[in-house]
Amino acid sequence: MDDVTRTHTVTQMASGAAPRKVLCLSIVHHVDPAYLGRRAPLKSGAPLALGRDCPLFGATSLGDSRISREHALVQISNAGKITIEDRGSRNGTWVNEKRTENETLQHGDVFRLGSTLFLVHESEASPPPLQDKALIGISASIRHMLDEIQKVAAHRTTVLILGETGTGKEVVARLLHASSKRNAGSFHAVNCGGMSDTLLQSELFGHVRGAFSGADRDRVGLLESASGGTLFLDEIGDASPALQVALLRALQDGEIRRIGSNRTIQVDTRVLAATHQDVDQLVQSGGFREDLLARLSGWVIQVPPLRDRPEDIPLLTQHFLSEHVQPAPALHHRVSFALVRYRWPRNVRELETVVERAWIESDGEEVISLTPALSELLTRTVDDTPTSPGMSKESNPKRFRNKQALEELLTRHGGNVRNVAQEAGVARNTLYRWFQSFDIDPEAWRQ
Repeated sequence: MDDVTRTHTVTQMASGAAPRKVLCLSIVHHVDPAYLGRRAPLKSGAPLALGRDCPLFGATSLGDSRISREHALVQISNAGKITIEDRGSRNGTWVNEKRTENETLQHGDVFRLGSTLFLVHESEASPPPLQDKALIGISASIRHMLDEIQKVAAHRTTVLILGETGTGKEVVARLLHASSKRNAGSFHAVNCGGMSDTLLQSELFGHVRGAFSGADRDRVGLLESASGGTLFLDEIGDASPALQVALLRALQDGEIRRIGSNRTIQVDTRVLAATHQDVDQLVQSGGFREDLLARLSGWVIQVPPLRDRPEDIPLLTQHFLSEHVQPAPALHHRVSFALVRYRWPRNVRELETVVERAWIESDGEEVISLTPALSELLTRTVDDTPTSPGMSKESNPKRFRNKQALEELLTRHGGNVRNVAQEAGVARNTLYRWFQSFDIDPEAWRQ
């Protein structure tokens, strides 16, 4: 039996009260990259004066000579309305790249003072300290994911990593292995949807000479060669029924048989698995074994989509630029604005590609500008949940992704999350992610 267990379904959130969230301002563009990610909380009834010598962002000043001494005032009313007022600044106050004297701000808005961009967003009142720099980001979701990794890394329990395509599930798996102290073995990764079933089973379990046509010698499989280390099964949702049965036996008994052999081999391989699919729906449709899912989800880590953590985008951008050239070129503030406001349907992987393209297009310039091609790419309208063929605009699940609509659904269904998910047309793990982002506890609606 594993030395760590966690009793929950895949789509349940961690137990305990949801952390209290507050509105914050985070710096997402600055002439000095050291300022990126610095933030200041917004408090109701306490106006926040922003000016050149503002000391609220971890420095004695904002470090931008284009910001006036008394530039703007941001405040939240007792009713929760956020406003920004220009205080007669020399270079103006810009909200979502439009100059304004007085404007109401919403979650996700970006305003500019001088050449510095500030993002309005929610975060935890007291986020946990960042414990590892292998995953780049300062958002609460990244901090909590790192905390989950540190909790389970040293144990042998299986971990199921869930997340959309391109969010970095393999990065999480490699960090789990690196933090596990399983130095006796190495890390191996295999894509369960990337090869034929016969070849994949041979890759994982090995085979003996003559087991099938072309098997001219014995071969050691990854489950055996990774003994003492870690095997990462990417896109486990694509595993065939036969492979699922074989994996279940290996996980239950800790032993394998090479294809064509009657001899069992004991292995000490820690298995991590990942998928972008809704595993609950796969089980319900008969496409995935429930007993295998129970074995794989000894611990579940949800990797957040990039659109839910825009405050991390500037740091990721700097990281990807530094991989191409040192020192990394600066960005024009219009580029940073476009990057932060884009919805990133393909997540971090897409960001890396866009950053590489921007660097190539800059052709060695010291400042990367927003070219027409880059502007067209980053101003496309992309829904969180793309509308399927035949789905009307009115039935698009995106329209439920706001606090009022979710609370109305919970009221109508008495807190029954399954029924809420069915009406909203989304998977329950997506629904729980929405609840978390709006600090909603569905238990409060249950009788």
